[in-house]
Amino acid sequence: MRNVALYIHVPFCRHKCTYCDFYSITDTSMLPHYMAALLKEIEGYQQKPPFDGFSSSSLPEIRQQQQVFNDGETAASPFLAAFQTMLPDDGFSLSSIYFGGGTPSLLSHEQIFTILRFIRQGFYAPQDIEITLEANPGTLSEPSAALLLNAGINRLSLGVQSFDNRDLSMLSRIHDARQAAESIHYLQRANIPNISIDLIYAVPCQTLDSWQQTVTQTLQFKPQHISMYGLTYEPGTALARAVELKQIKKCDEELEREMYLCGSEMLTAAGYEHYEISNFALPGYRSRHNQKYWDGTAYLGLGPSAHSHFNHFRWRNIDDVHAYHQRLNKDEWPVAETEKLTTTQMKAEAILLGLRRKEGLDLQMWRQIFTKDFYELTGSALESLGGIDLDTSPFQPSQNGKLLTGINHHLALTRQGLLLYDYICRELYAAVA
Repeated sequence: MRNVALYIHVPFCRHKCTYCDFYSITDTSMLPHYMAALLKEIEGYQQKPPFDGFSSSSLPEIRQQQQVFNDGETAASPFLAAFQTMLPDDGFSLSSIYFGGGTPSLLSHEQIFTILRFIRQGFYAPQDIEITLEANPGTLSEPSAALLLNAGINRLSLGVQSFDNRDLSMLSRIHDARQAAESIHYLQRANIPNISIDLIYAVPCQTLDSWQQTVTQTLQFKPQHISMYGLTYEPGTALARAVELKQIKKCDEELEREMYLCGSEMLTAAGYEHYEISNFALPGYRSRHNQKYWDGTAYLGLGPSAHSHFNHFRWRNIDDVHAYHQRLNKDEWPVAETEKLTTTQMKAEAILLGLRRKEGLDLQMWRQIFTKDFYELTGSALESLGGIDLDTSPFQPSQNGKLLTGINHHLALTRQGLLLYDYICRELYAAVA
């Protein structure tokens, strides 16, 4: 049975953070329209191969497109072709459900329960499926945390970002350090079984000492999972404009690297497995959902701006909640664009995603898919990168300073390589393109 990860984008926020480039709006009056459209999109996918066969009704436009598809003519929606060669006889199962945003914790527990009920009516989801909801500390209370668990949420990803109020102010977060700590206590008292905490480093004016204090305070709560991300300045964001206008100054690159290594050392010393460049988990608590993105397998995205990937096809929804609602209200698909990945794109993604993970790039799988030996293709690039350390475990320090390690037919980064991930990927990609 094929596994598919399900992502649901909830595009509502109380406030747009200066560094965020995800699609979101602050007008929550659109929530009822969003809910109606989302449920219709869920129902629609439950009627289309390979997701069909579980629901009793369908959208007229979907039936029309599927008939065209079955008749062997040109499909009305190009992305339907993504399923032409992927109609598994043994069906599929949802491997995870993830509510991202935006601020999904702005949904009521009744709305979350309704969405999950619709999903389970038409998709097969095991009883132990991981169901994650992203939340901001400023949107939680002790009663709401308990209601989330009752609605079906068993994993909560909390956007703490920092326990330093100066950092939170710079990031324009709606909560302070006290509220962040309170929110974690709410989740723990509600017996949420799996809590993940997000942290951001390399914030302007952040010091190594303040970053260490944030990591230390996070560890005191003993969450099951911790993610730490370097602050990025995405084009078009308020933060990027502030840098362009020289209103703020980026963190020094050397300090950023020091913060990353320091955080990694503190988390691994506390018993967390460093299993992906930015992610750490206690044993048995890796993010099942995010691993689907990193291993290159199928995922289905619902909601405005959500992305999907299936059988080497990608498509994304329109990033406008009004248009999203209008399209589905007229029985039309809300897809903005679709593409079939080229072999070159597939190679690039295999390198980019493979090297993010502790397991590294599977070289046997590479040869099976691309019919070429990876080492033969990249020999000169690997030599320019310093060669391969065959005695070092992934993400561990190389005694001879090498950036890459090769173990059990996998190519992975050493600790030194983690700091040069982008550069390494560019060099290897240039060799195989």
